Amino acid sequence: MKNHKIVVNIPSFLLRKAILSVLYENFYAIDVVIVDAADYENLTAITLRERPDIILLQDTKIPFDDFVFKDIFFVAITNDETPVAKGEFLDEVLTINDSQSVIIHKLQKVINKIKQTHTENATTQELSNREKDILKAVAQGLTNQEIAEKLFLSIHTITTHRKNITAKLGIKTISGLTLYALLNGLVNLEETKLK
Repeated sequence: MKNHKIVVNIPSFLLRKAILSVLYENFYAIDVVIVDAADYENLTAITLRERPDIILLQDTKIPFDDFVFKDIFFVAITNDETPVAKGEFLDEVLTINDSQSVIIHKLQKVINKIKQTHTENATTQELSNREKDILKAVAQGLTNQEIAEKLFLSIHTITTHRKNITAKLGIKTISGLTLYALLNGLVNLEETKLK
């Protein structure tokens, strides 16, 4: 089982110590990275380097528009005087008056979302053996008709498989599919038309 990586960016010494205590005592499958990302550029660099699952922030100003943060869950820590509504990109809000059990519950909800997302991603990106055969043939430069003849399938079946491959991988071009096949060991360079 993969450990979940959490970046903790909490300037307040007391809050940081308190949240770390809760994390270390109650969540065993985590790796914690403590950072001082005072500005957006530092947080971006740290995120690219560490690839965390969760970023814990004391500041709720999150750089939502950057693709770097696309698959990361955000948890904000705030005080009760300035409540923050969970938004489209803010996955959970902890307050300084939350009890330990409430904090654990909220963090566990986020970790469960991560597990669900990882499961969904693995399911949607997994190609069947037949799809791998078709992808290999595409990378070799064969047309749909040639693939159908080679695999003894109808051209309609090949078209359906190719649509499924494109949907699962999010790759629409033949050159992109060929590169994917190369990088994943389905073909070698000599087998493709990229020589």
